[in-house]
Amino acid sequence: MLSMLEYQQEAALSAFTRAVVDSEEVAEARRRSLAEAWDFVPFEAFTALRSPSSAQKGCLTATDIYDWLSQESSFAVVTLDDVAASIQARTTAYGELNYGGFLRMVLPSYASDEWLQETILKRSHSSSASDNQTSQVSFAVASRLRPLFEHEIKSSKQLQAQRQILQDLGVSAHMVAEYFLESTRGMSHPELEALLVRGNIGHYHFPVFRPFDRSTVLSVRAPVPSVSVKATNKDQVKGALSPSGRSTRAPSVETSPRSPRSPSLLDLNSPRRPARSSFRDISAREGYNSSASVSPRSPALGRDSSSPWMSVTDSARFLSQPLVRRTATGEESVEQRSPEIRSVLQLLKKQAVQDVRVELAKGSMSMGIILEGMFDELDKTRKGFVTDSDMWSFLQEVGATTSLRSITALVSEMQLRLAPDRILAPGRMSMRELCILTFPADSAEFELARASYSDDDFLVKLQLCQQGRDHAVPQQVRYQFQHLLDVAGNSAEQLESDRRQFNLFPCEALTLLNETFNFIADGHSSFSM
Repeated sequence: MLSMLEYQQEAALSAFTRAVVDSEEVAEARRRSLAEAWDFVPFEAFTALRSPSSAQKGCLTATDIYDWLSQESSFAVVTLDDVAASIQARTTAYGELNYGGFLRMVLPSYASDEWLQETILKRSHSSSASDNQTSQVSFAVASRLRPLFEHEIKSSKQLQAQRQILQDLGVSAHMVAEYFLESTRGMSHPELEALLVRGNIGHYHFPVFRPFDRSTVLSVRAPVPSVSVKATNKDQVKGALSPSGRSTRAPSVETSPRSPRSPSLLDLNSPRRPARSSFRDISAREGYNSSASVSPRSPALGRDSSSPWMSVTDSARFLSQPLVRRTATGEESVEQRSPEIRSVLQLLKKQAVQDVRVELAKGSMSMGIILEGMFDELDKTRKGFVTDSDMWSFLQEVGATTSLRSITALVSEMQLRLAPDRILAPGRMSMRELCILTFPADSAEFELARASYSDDDFLVKLQLCQQGRDHAVPQQVRYQFQHLLDVAGNSAEQLESDRRQFNLFPCEALTLLNETFNFIADGHSSFSM
């Protein structure tokens, strides 16, 4: 490996980088374990750790954490300075840890765990705790919060020793930057994300701090697009690309859709940035006009709308790779965008596979299941809806090991399957959504849930179908439903993880989905399955 580092410097940097990655991976696992505790409310824990003097300032100090650890733990050889050093990166200039810094310390940091952050923060907003109240940390929360603090203290001491070695060897910041670009090429995605989070840059997209290669998501070998030295006038500089690969121009108002789920609202004739015109190359190649409105509900133009299936030609085109062609102006070509379009097509294929898995799990359930009885089994407090915590508690009662993360992803997935008249409430699932989750797609109950215009309308129709049946849920059905939740939750979690990969692309997700839709539709306003 070509490097400007001497052998000792390179060995020290390698050891330091590996220590940072390992430390952050362990810390992230403990943060996730803490967040999955059903009674963990960050603000209540923050309030319980504060001393009376710190409570007046609305902050947390190293002394507060040290006193709490001394009472709750037998962790040896920990000094107040060790605790202060472990929280130094998140404290203010006065050494005080405010609530925002505490959240960064205890909440998961990976991009794939944003759903868990949102769940915990919503739980904090609904908490009745106030600044003047004193609360106690429960045993379940303390048993997970204590190992997190202890690991932060231990890793802080280890990394400080590693930094001292680097200083003794004369390693400069420029050497660290050069080594980072070289060494991270062989790292896996989780390892690299752990390293970036520990360096306080994990919340930014990868193109912000490293070059982006469209042929692979995590490549550092592609050159950064830069402004040409000839672009000296004002207009040329305004149209040039920023180092992150995005245009520096403000987005046009005409290109902003009113709904991310309505392709028909996307204006294909609206102006685009110079580097995002690859769809015009596809339209020129296929010989059609892209000005047609996109509407999945309208009949396909030039096709036999009576047939719900694609022809052999259409199917081959759908599964084949997009053709490539470079633009005459040297701007971003379809060849550069085609890997991104293929990623969307692969996601569609994965979603179909996961849907088949869930349908098979539905088929294993008893046909005599009463939806209202199952809904009451989950909604024990009679709220009128089921939350992800309700289903997770049900799984814990039957001894399942399904994570809360999977159940939260499942609730979001079910909300995507209903009509747009539904007012979405994150983390909540109505009886219509529970019906879609429970019954097979070819069942009468499933069709009722899809056709009903409201939950009340669905309940009236459902009672007519299931009139006279007992609402009790047999034990066998409980275990069958547990298996369905486990399979469906795992599938929803995988799909959500795949969708989040779109955030790593340099183009907007809506632009990418719009171009993929038009590639499949082949210039028509809709396409059949």
